[in-house]
Amino acid sequence: MENTDEHIEKFIKHVKKRLNKHFGLTVLIGSLSVGGVIMTAIALSYILRGYHVPLFWYPVCFLSSLFLGVCFWLYFRKSHDQAAIFTDKFFSLKDTVRSYSGFHKAHKSSGFYKLQAMQTESYISSIPIDKIKYKCPLVVLVIGIILILTSGLMGFKDDSPIIQQRIEREKLMLESTQLINQQINELMEQMQEELEEKDLDKIVDMNEVRQKAEELQETPDIKDA
Repeated sequence: MENTDEHIEKFIKHVKKRLNKHFGLTVLIGSLSVGGVIMTAIALSYILRGYHVPLFWYPVCFLSSLFLGVCFWLYFRKSHDQAAIFTDKFFSLKDTVRSYSGFHKAHKSSGFYKLQAMQTESYISSIPIDKIKYKCPLVVLVIGIILILTSGLMGFKDDSPIIQQRIEREKLMLESTQLINQQINELMEQMQEELEEKDLDKIVDMNEVRQKAEELQETPDIKDA
């Protein structure tokens, strides 16, 4: 009886392993497809405004999708009982394996239950597990590949000419502002020295002058400058 139980339990475990493997592949395809959808939407949100797509979004998006996919797989993966139910349904065994699993868990193994276990073993002994084929979600796979490739190609697009010109103007303005501030500081130091030489430093409040100079902030905005 022990060999019979081991044989049946081993068979159910193999079915369970195969089902979870297939389910894992489906979840992987689904996760990457969802990542492709999200990444395409993010890429479009940048490109439609004329900006390039920041590369950091790609690992963030797809790794997050894969992480959620793993969590989904761990939560919904097939159990021992579900594998037994699937075996009965797939191989048309009319609740034979499921009934055996319930009797085995209840530690019922004598008399009728022993005969039922032997009958179950005889049924599964001629069943090849390889008959359980993987059904790939082709539509989801094709859509996922298209979206991943699309979002990837978007990552090579540069800023639009208008955005590039604006960034260049802001860069030049920032450099000009820094130069002007430097000249102002040098001028104030020169004024301070001249006022001290002529003993006029008590008349002119240099602290107020410096305060006004500090209000000239470094900014890429031409109007603020």
